[in-house]
Amino acid sequence: DPSPHTPSSPPSPPPSPPPSPPPSPLPSPPPSPPHSVSAGLFHTCDLAHADGELRCWGDTSYIDSEYDGDDEYRRPTNVSSHVSAWSSVSTGHEHTCGIAKDDGTLHCWGATGHGQTDVPSNVSAWSSVSAGHEHTCGIAQSNGALHCWGHSTYNRTTMPSGVSAWSSV
Repeated sequence: DPSPHTPSSPPSPPPSPPPSPPPSPLPSPPPSPPHSVSAGLFHTCDLAHADGELRCWGDTSYIDSEYDGDDEYRRPTNVSSHVSAWSSVSTGHEHTCGIAKDDGTLHCWGATGHGQTDVPSNVSAWSSVSAGHEHTCGIAQSNGALHCWGHSTYNRTTMPSGVSAWSSV
């Protein structure tokens, strides 16, 4: 006698493993700040990184490379210059220096009594600048060499030995 054959359902496939969690994204570097600010003795400057606009306020003799006669800027005012966009700004005690975004040229203005605004002519492009009390230091874009000029009291403009290239000042 043939035994009755009952149809059976096919065996169930093994359960699938739970889905893997998506890979964690690598942390991205923080965005560059939309603005940077530099404060001198009698003036302050703000650089908008998106468009390179440079605005300063305070005592105008240290603010604007083309001083227009007002005694003080009471609110931030665009720096008039032949430079259309800036990549960096540094305010010193009574002077200001900025690097042009398009070609890296360095421009300094304000108090000139100790040569702090006399940018060395043997460097055509700069990567960094720092304006001090009566002196300025900058790094040449081509070779990372540090240059300092202005008042040399207390060896402010003396280069340290043993360092051939700098990344920022």
